[in-house]
Parts: sequence; structure tokens; C-alpha cells
Amino acid sequence: MKNEQVIEILGPDWEKATEIILKYHKEIINELDKQPTLPQVIYLDKVINNLKFIFNMASDINVDLEETDWGKAVLDIFSISAKKFKEAHKYTDSLELLLLIYLANPSNKTAIKYDIAEMCVELGRHFIFEEYFHDTTDLELLMAGTLSAIMEGDEEEARVYFERLREEHRDVALFFKKDFHLTNNIKRTIPKTLKNNDEFFNMLMRYKEYFQSEHFYSVLRYFAKNPVNIRKIKEEKEKIQRQKMEMYRFLQSLGINRSDYAWNLVNFGIGTKDDFKNYTKKEVLSIDGIGPKTIAKLEEAGIEFKEV
Repeated sequence: MKNEQVIEILGPDWEKATEIILKYHKEIINELDKQPTLPQVIYLDKVINNLKFIFNMASDINVDLEETDWGKAVLDIFSISAKKFKEAHKYTDSLELLLLIYLANPSNKTAIKYDIAEMCVELGRHFIFEEYFHDTTDLELLMAGTLSAIMEGDEEEARVYFERLREEHRDVALFFKKDFHLTNNIKRTIPKTLKNNDEFFNMLMRYKEYFQSEHFYSVLRYFAKNPVNIRKIKEEKEKIQRQKMEMYRFLQSLGINRSDYAWNLVNFGIGTKDDFKNYTKKEVLSIDGIGPKTIAKLEEAGIEFKEV
């Protein structure tokens, strides 16, 4: 890292700043196993709030913090903090730190991506996969994308991830097609075709509790038994998104500035203005957010409803 880059990140008094960082790091390492988790988390929270700007600056000017001793110290502080936050069940904070490390430490992305994936599953943050791992063929990341989407309740998106997993790792998809309730001896559960697949075994170990859940078990087994065309799923999702935006613009033209009303109409089956004629007023009134005033505005705009 060049001197001018260091100055841009830490400021003109960069030498003093590096001393403070290294002092923080030494104190954290020395106290790592000497205090309970909660006091450590409180202290680490104060430290990282003073250092977050470093990650943003390093990411903005595209430098790798691994190139300097103080940069390595910052990365280690944040890695330790992410681990401690996870132990304290502060999963959102842990994920935030992991993503900062991922962006500011390009030389070490492989080592941290599975930790990010695990937190995304815990929190149901599958949108992060689209941002960071959208083109992955990695078995564990594809499975984590599937599980995180199921966790969030978006089974369509979960289906997309699972079908990508089926394309890249067919034997793994077939594993979920059978009765895959895991026993204490996981090795005995694994079929012969996957016995020597360390990547698969590590994935099973990391997400064992999810696979043992009845809900996840049922969804994965259904996906495995009922393959679909990913392209059709994506086309259908894009069609629904277009309909929601068009319906929202239509409602706005009536003075109804509520995107949730548009979402509810499309989810009910009314994707275009012409679709109203397939439903009675009573049926449309049953949609959440749609009341007599909205019906009146729709009729003034020339919308026709199905006769009783």
C-alpha cells in the first residue's frame, strides 16, 4: 500500500493512528480468553465503531488491508469481533462485520465466504447472495442460498438456488430426494457416491440443524422430487414484478399512492386493469387494503367488475 493511500485512509497523523490500532489489537488478543463474552462484546463494539471508516475508505480506493501490519491488525480485530458477536447471538452485527472484511480483504475472500453464508441462513438474508455470490457454483453457497431463502419464506427464490445446485451437483440433489433424516453418525447417512466428497460432508455438518428441521426437510425433499425449469421461474418472477410496478403506477394515477395495495392486488391474481373483470366487487373488497373508496375510484377510471 502506497504512503498516499495510507494517508487517505488514516489521515495526515497516520503514524499515531497505526500505533493506536496495534495497541487495540494487542489488548484484544491478550484479553481474548480471560473475560466472559458479554464484557468482551461491549468493548469490541466500541473499538470497531472507531475503526469502521477504515474499511469504507479501503474499499473506496480499492486497496487490500492485508498489505500492512496495521491493516492485518484491523482485519483480525473485526474477525474476532464477528466471532464474538456470533457467540453472543448478535447475528446481524456479525454479518455486517463479515461483509466489511469481505469487501476490504480481496485476498482472503475464500476463507470468509462460508461464515457470511452461515449468517445469511441464520437471518434469512438471501438477497445478499444475489449481491455477492450470484454467479457461484460452490456447493455450500448454493445450499446456503436455498436455506436462507426458505428461512425468509421466499420458496420461489429457494427453488432457483436449488435448481442451480441440481445443475452443478446432481448427486447432492438426489441425496435430498430420499429419506435424509440425519443420524448422529452422519457418515453412515451419506450415500456411496458422496462418501469421499469433503465439501458435501462439511456442508452437512455446518447446516445439520436445518436439515433436521421438519420444515426444511419437507421443502428440500419436495424440490428434489419435483425439478423445474429455472428460466421459467425467473420469467414468472420478472412478470410478477412488472405487473406490480404497472399496477402501482395505475393506482398512483388514481391518487392512491400505496405500493402495498398494488402488491396485494397482483398477489390475488389481478395483474392488469383487464383482470378486474374476472372478479366481483365483493372479491376485490376482500383484498387487504382495498375498501369502498378504492372501488369507487376504480369505477370512475372505467374499471368493470364481474357481475354477481
